[in-house]
Amino acid sequence: MKRTIFAVVAIAIAMVMAAPAMAVDLGFKGEYRVRAFSDAVPSLDTLQKVSDSWMEHRFRLQTTFTVTDNLSITTRFDAMDEETWGRADVTAPARLTFDRVYMTIKTDYGMFDIGRQQGGVWGTSFADSEWDADRIKFTTKIDNFIIIGIYEKQDEVDAFINASDTDRETYWLAGVYRGETFTAGLLTGYTQDKRASENVNSFQGKFWRMFPYFKASWEDFTLQGEAVFAFGKAAEWDQGQYQAANTYPGTVAAPFVFGGVTYTGGPFKDIDFDAWMWNLEAGYGMGPLAFEMGYAWAQGQGTDGPFDANGLPSQTNSKVKTLGTLGVDWDKLYILTSTENALLTGGLGGSGNLNAGGTASQAGAKIFYLGATFKPMENLSLGVMYGNAKAESVTKAGQSDNYGNEYDFKLVWDIMDNLQYTFIAAYLDAGDFWQREVYDANYIGAPAPLPQNVHQVKLENTYSLFHELSIAF
Repeated sequence: MKRTIFAVVAIAIAMVMAAPAMAVDLGFKGEYRVRAFSDAVPSLDTLQKVSDSWMEHRFRLQTTFTVTDNLSITTRFDAMDEETWGRADVTAPARLTFDRVYMTIKTDYGMFDIGRQQGGVWGTSFADSEWDADRIKFTTKIDNFIIIGIYEKQDEVDAFINASDTDRETYWLAGVYRGETFTAGLLTGYTQDKRASENVNSFQGKFWRMFPYFKASWEDFTLQGEAVFAFGKAAEWDQGQYQAANTYPGTVAAPFVFGGVTYTGGPFKDIDFDAWMWNLEAGYGMGPLAFEMGYAWAQGQGTDGPFDANGLPSQTNSKVKTLGTLGVDWDKLYILTSTENALLTGGLGGSGNLNAGGTASQAGAKIFYLGATFKPMENLSLGVMYGNAKAESVTKAGQSDNYGNEYDFKLVWDIMDNLQYTFIAAYLDAGDFWQREVYDANYIGAPAPLPQNVHQVKLENTYSLFHELSIAF
């Protein structure tokens, strides 16, 4: 690994030294950050009061090679991304990873970005999940209108196995209007998912997604909103080529009993995609004070998932009704929605928070939030946020829909130019949604009829602390 780092540094130095001869301008920007995390009882279980605290860091560098006024290449790499202090190298994540490299070509008709670049970001921060996307992107501007077309390759299997056109790709088309006080846009994407098209039980996904948004301002007021709609086929079974095999489960004749469920047989049912969510937020500024209030709603899967307990397509329901997350970049509530803290994201309440893609994400969300920010000095910002969260549709019978109430405090201090400190303290008054049965090998004494090592969770509230010191350049 050290040889790899030395090689990258040597190449960068060589390029800098050769830049005058090649008539290439180099532009750099980046950041080094150190973070500290502390959680009280992320399990939300009184009998499992396991706290945690750790530190991690990351160095990020983005370089732009400007060849001519119309041609450039952009690269970005991370070193020691989210690597925990004190962890042995053998268990550490990749110490050096190249995230992005793409070329930019400017023409009289518009601009092309080709290569691995930013994806998953659009409109407001709601529903955003930034990732590194392999794309061909074209952007052009006509007066106050911006038109964007994108071809995005999300998965490719052909290059690794003997398969025919097994991949996943999305075609995006977007339009944005930008005025002085009003901005609105619509992003539409069509996805073809053929990763399972060569399986014995063959199916494809063919669905649409739409992301309308707007931002408006007048005097001291602001209003913004965004929605996401997904519709089409999450799984369209190939009833012709593999009709004989597309029975429950496979070639077994129907009717039969499997896992306590009686299957009638016949071809698999297509699984529809029919999900949506939305967010509306208002703001008001008054000198050093700013206020915000908003509501987010996301449809949940409920108890009628498209697959049953045996992993087979449900015979009573065939619909995907949730988008999985609110967008991993939408971090209004540090404990319930943020993904900065990996242990909260994946382990809050034993299953993960609303952006983890697990139980809470599948239950959807109804979140009301209210916040205020005060800037007593130009370089200091103090903020508070309150949020009440409920599930839109619980995932099991008898489950409460109450995620709980969260109270956050945030301080951002620009210590000096390019040096910033951020502190967050968050407290969750946990709701009964997190009530569950837990197996604990060290726990003895559960009342009948539960096994002796299983106990009903006695809910415990939790708090989390976050510190970050960063240098940006």
